[in-house]
Amino acid sequence: MSDFKKGTFDADKFQDVFGLSTVDEGEAYTEGSGTGSKQTGALGTYMNKGDYNRLKDSDEVWDAYASINGSDAMEKKREGGSMSLNTLDALMDDLSVAKQEDSGEEKKTLDDFKDIDKDEDFLKAEDAYQENFKNGNPWAATSAVDSYQTAFNNAAGAGRKMSANDYLMQRADDKKGGVNRFIGYLGDKNTLANEEQNYAFSNLMAKAKHLDFQGPPELDDPYDTYSKYKSDIDSIGD
Repeated sequence: MSDFKKGTFDADKFQDVFGLSTVDEGEAYTEGSGTGSKQTGALGTYMNKGDYNRLKDSDEVWDAYASINGSDAMEKKREGGSMSLNTLDALMDDLSVAKQEDSGEEKKTLDDFKDIDKDEDFLKAEDAYQENFKNGNPWAATSAVDSYQTAFNNAAGAGRKMSANDYLMQRADDKKGGVNRFIGYLGDKNTLANEEQNYAFSNLMAKAKHLDFQGPPELDDPYDTYSKYKSDIDSIGD
């Protein structure tokens, strides 16, 4: 048995092994009400009547059938006599290598793609975000020791002793400042996240354009589908 495998034959190999002629679809053999040969449809060629009559009893074709479908299946199929057009079509489809359209143009890749530049708003958002870290983590808790030291220094500078009220007022101010600093950080963080999302989408579209991506097919309008079926249902009672 010959070593035939699925997807191993191009148009030249069909010609070499089976002597298969190349004809247009309109000249394909149809055998009664059957359709034209699907064989080599992937290759853009079709089988004529002379080829079919010759190949349906060919030992080489039966060897190919056995290689793909098994010897038992081949023997059982051959008990019925000649190979039918549909069976031969299916076998040739299995053997066919899908035709690759060659446009003559080199396929584009992202190897030579350069990311788009960040706009001014993006750059400003990055700078504003980084500013929050100049004095440490913006979410860090304020220090009671620092509050005490500040209150003491302020009182000493005024020429008096520090009171408990000086400390409590300073502590309250420091806590409020810590909250405001954290809220400002969150605002800058969200602004930067929005800019990053916009940039990522714009960069994606630039990549798609670079690859000549045509976009997804247009979807049907759900209302049109609803109207069709509603009309069909309403017509049942008429």
